[in-house]
Amino acid sequence: MPVANPPAITDTQVIEWTLTGNVSAGTAQDGLRPMHAPGIILEIIVTAGQKGNTGAALFDVHKHVPAKPVTTQRDNTAGVTVYTTQGNRPDILGDNGTSTQNSIKEAAAPDVTAFLAGDFFTVDVDAANATMQDVTVSMRVQYN
Repeated sequence: MPVANPPAITDTQVIEWTLTGNVSAGTAQDGLRPMHAPGIILEIIVTAGQKGNTGAALFDVHKHVPAKPVTTQRDNTAGVTVYTTQGNRPDILGDNGTSTQNSIKEAAAPDVTAFLAGDFFTVDVDAANATMQDVTVSMRVQYN
């Protein structure tokens, strides 16, 4: 017997940026990640294979709206942060005593969560801990 009001089916996906070796500051680290449907950001998590010495590494996720028409070349210069509250950006803190240990941190919820099909995201390293290694920034999204 069919269900009168079946639950909505939602599709979630984890988008990852992998920064191998020592982390350095820069924009659009590990490229662009396009969205294939509209949706929302559910969470952002940062992991480090080695958290490095004293000092913080600070990360930022930027949302970009594609050029119109969509056949026009896209670039990463017009993105805006999803963290308008800058203090909520994801970070990993180094520690001299445990510098070779790995670390994981769930970031505060971003201020900008909605996106459209065709929007794309990048990760910036706003501040680097030069001895931090092998970072992955993971963004879990839910498509509408």
